[in-house]
Amino acid sequence: MIKLENVSFKYRNSEHIVLDNLSFSINDGEVIAIVGQNGSGKSTIGRLISGIAKLKQGNIFIDDLDISQKNNRKLIRDKVGIVFQNPENQIIFNNIYDELAFSLSGCDKFEIEERVSTALKQVGMFDYKNRDLYSLSLGQKQRIIIAEVLAQHPKYIIFDEPTTMLDGIGKELVYDIIRELKELRLYYYMYY
Repeated sequence: MIKLENVSFKYRNSEHIVLDNLSFSINDGEVIAIVGQNGSGKSTIGRLISGIAKLKQGNIFIDDLDISQKNNRKLIRDKVGIVFQNPENQIIFNNIYDELAFSLSGCDKFEIEERVSTALKQVGMFDYKNRDLYSLSLGQKQRIIIAEVLAQHPKYIIFDEPTTMLDGIGKELVYDIIRELKELRLYYYMYY
């Protein structure tokens, strides 16, 4: 379960309060969409839950782990994956296999190979495993980033407007992946 209690947030050097005393819970297996205008705090919620942004006021719990406790941060990062709207912001390596394998540095070689292959198959990109990421379309890059998150086996996946920059075909492919994840009973929630 993900639980937010009285969360308020504003960015440094800004007087605008992005989140004001926000509280809600997401139960295991539940899929939610958070909707709102640009600047309404949708991405900020995801950044707070994933630990990318630092919580300053209120409480966030991931499966009863308090996100504000330093000793919980690694455990929470293992439980929560995030896919941003621009896949190029998440790419580190040129090679697709290297990109996915890097996030699995704690695994042995056999397990890395298995996780990378399985994740790439889930997103329909297995045949691209040894290709250069920068030769792909934006939609293909987004599917690679989703595969990278899937390879890490998080319990929760945050999709932060994952189809914003994609054409119609790319959007449908991402939606198909999300529907399949739901059928496989993987837990996640998404923003639009």
